[in-house]
Amino acid sequence: MATKTKTPKLEATEKLSPTQFVTVDQFNDVVGILSKLSDKIDSIGTKTATPVEVAQVKEVEKAKNDKIYVNPTWEDKAREILGERVDYCYQSTDGNLFTVVIKEEFSNAPKEYLAMYKLDKRSKPIGSEGVSGVETFCKLILQNLKRSK
Repeated sequence: MATKTKTPKLEATEKLSPTQFVTVDQFNDVVGILSKLSDKIDSIGTKTATPVEVAQVKEVEKAKNDKIYVNPTWEDKAREILGERVDYCYQSTDGNLFTVVIKEEFSNAPKEYLAMYKLDKRSKPIGSEGVSGVETFCKLILQNLKRSK
């Protein structure tokens, strides 16, 4: 009866010389380890949430801040004209009212106004005027900001 010789396992720190090869058993060991690892990763990624967890996530999502989007062309035009004076811009939810918020250090609003409202907001209904309406509005804001407090 022939005895089966067991091939020695390679340690992680051992390196093969260019003339050495791994045995089929060693290769299969590595493939088995990688397969098990892949299965674990797949099982982590496909965990199914319970209905209670889904409901909780939805409730938390409802409490997030409302990001009001602004037409990027309009905001670019405002920043082009007003430069660093612009803190941020936003539009009303119907998209008609355009608002530019001026940074406090550039604002010429009275101190009492800033104390009460905390922001120097300048708004105008743009409607069908589009970017030309934004341009006209921002030029008027710039003229106003050049006036003294």
